[in-house]
Amino acid sequence: MPGAWLFSRQHRVTDVAYLRWDYVVKHNVQLPDEYDQIHYDLEPFWGVEPAELIKAQEEVEKVKDSYTLGKAETGKVSVVAWAFQEGKYDTFIHASDRVLDLLQDVADFLPPFRATFSPHDGPNRLSDYDIKNMALQAARSGTCKSPSHPTRSSIHPLYRRRIRLIP
Repeated sequence: MPGAWLFSRQHRVTDVAYLRWDYVVKHNVQLPDEYDQIHYDLEPFWGVEPAELIKAQEEVEKVKDSYTLGKAETGKVSVVAWAFQEGKYDTFIHASDRVLDLLQDVADFLPPFRATFSPHDGPNRLSDYDIKNMALQAARSGTCKSPSHPTRSSIHPLYRRRIRLIP
């Protein structure tokens, strides 16, 4: 039974987990363990207050050289926002085509969302172990925390001015 299998691996069963399992079976996915990695990557965000995540998303959408894909309650996945330097739209927006193509097969299963991407190759979000650990503990206990006010000592001095506090 997929529910028991998913619960034993991820310690939670949701409607999304069942949809993922249906996709695995329907498309004969050979590596369902990849879904474990998705779970581990997303788990810290379940422990953060939704208002904090929305605030962080709104800030990220304004970062130069970024584009945001999204889906409304009804509709398809599309580019919903961008923040490119003057004259750079045509240079950078083509990166969204590959992501949109990738999402088309699963678009019907996706809830409304907004996801911001950079056309550049490199990380641009910093966090630290204490913040991520706090979010993981909250997620595993079924609660949410606000990482906006970590103790100053939990942030490395080099990052205090640059850090954007998300897990």
